[in-house]
Amino acid sequence: MMNRFLNVFVCSIFFFGSIAAHSQTAAKKAADEARARLDGLAAVDLCYTLAASNLDVDRPVGYPGVPYAEVEGDRAAEACSKAVAYRPGDAGLQCNYGRALDAAKRFEEAVRWYRKAAEQDYTRALNNLGMKYAFGEGVAKDYAEAAQWYRKAADKGDALAQRSLGDLYYNGQGVAQDYAQATYWYQMVNAKEP
Repeated sequence: MMNRFLNVFVCSIFFFGSIAAHSQTAAKKAADEARARLDGLAAVDLCYTLAASNLDVDRPVGYPGVPYAEVEGDRAAEACSKAVAYRPGDAGLQCNYGRALDAAKRFEEAVRWYRKAAEQDYTRALNNLGMKYAFGEGVAKDYAEAAQWYRKAADKGDALAQRSLGDLYYNGQGVAQDYAQATYWYQMVNAKEP
């Protein structure tokens, strides 16, 4: 009888011990997942805070945006790198990451991230990709390519792209010189002014 009792006792300890170990493993996994989510959300918040453009009409409410000259490139790039890892398909974060890399003078990388966001029709990325082609930063200077990207953003109402496209028509860069087209795009921008 005592032997049977010892067997039951030993088996119980083993059984409950393995349940406790399993519970600890499951609890740690849940804690790790919750912690990773918090870290990811913090990276998203920091990316929008440090790199979102003040001209980006698509940025989330609550983020005023930062003028380009005030973007802390390396710091913003680190935050945005974590944010795009957390939300890999988010066009806004991809554009912000491109902008942070742009501010850090890492133009080729910036172009790659702008393109990812532009392929999702993200307005600010369309304009920024046009700028990279117009200035030859991270890509060969190509006014015709710049005009195509500016046109996509301008058609979506982006004032900076409308102005830039007007300039290309005015100067005949990448498009046939056309003062009527230049005037049209300049007037689109002027109509937005108070």
